[in-house]
Amino acid sequence: MTIRELYNYVYESLLIVEEEREAKVLTYRALEFFTGYDRLKISLSPNTLITQAQFQQLKSVVVALQAYTPIQYITGEAYFCGLTFHVNQHVLIPRPETEELVYWILDENPDFSGSILDIGCGSGCIAISLAVHNPQAKVIALDISENTLQLARSNANFHNAKVHFVQKNILSPDFYDNTLNYDIIVSNPPYVRHAEKKYMSKKVLDYEPASALYVPDDNPLLYYQSIVKWASIYLQEKGILYFEINEACFDEMKQLLIDYRFCNITLKKDLHGKCRMLKAKRN
Repeated sequence: MTIRELYNYVYESLLIVEEEREAKVLTYRALEFFTGYDRLKISLSPNTLITQAQFQQLKSVVVALQAYTPIQYITGEAYFCGLTFHVNQHVLIPRPETEELVYWILDENPDFSGSILDIGCGSGCIAISLAVHNPQAKVIALDISENTLQLARSNANFHNAKVHFVQKNILSPDFYDNTLNYDIIVSNPPYVRHAEKKYMSKKVLDYEPASALYVPDDNPLLYYQSIVKWASIYLQEKGILYFEINEACFDEMKQLLIDYRFCNITLKKDLHGKCRMLKAKRN
């Protein structure tokens, strides 16, 4: 079988469950990862022969993709802020809107050398990206799951990023015994209400960790309340708090920050025009 025939097989198989654009993206990603041929070679050398082993492997990948398994969990890799991160089903797949949050922080704090805390770090993509771009910063990241932290530490080592990881439950009243006041606190905590599940894809519902996604319908600010209360004490005076948020909860988020004496509250839209990022300064 040639690489072109393999491409056609994967692409046509994925058209059963995906739109044309997404099927094409997934096909190239699968072929690039499992054959080692980049998109240019696939396009310019269509008669390159692939092995039987490669074909059998791609057949298994097609079955997984038809069952809506995210390609990132199949390859074990995701891209974020120009870096490659190892991922598994213990962590969320890094999102483009979270990249925008990181770039916002980097743009506003060039050559930053202060202290940064990432709360609920998952794969470590936020903390590690900030540490890579600001090697003089003191970066701490925490998460409730030891499995998650093991993966985040592996990603930090892979990028030679200096990040200190801590296992803590952010809903605990004393979730982090602190001796350091932070200049920046950033978090992308769970914020999807259970009622919103009906709008989500099977790739998210069936595979990504529910504990990192969902909050009760009657308490959508569950994690933000704990973080804001804690940040009102341990964020430096005039320090900045950055959040990724549920666009439907901005008014409630704004009032929560005001209640804890935060000021200069700024909302930022993502590339799709959704209100997904917020920052505030400790008064």
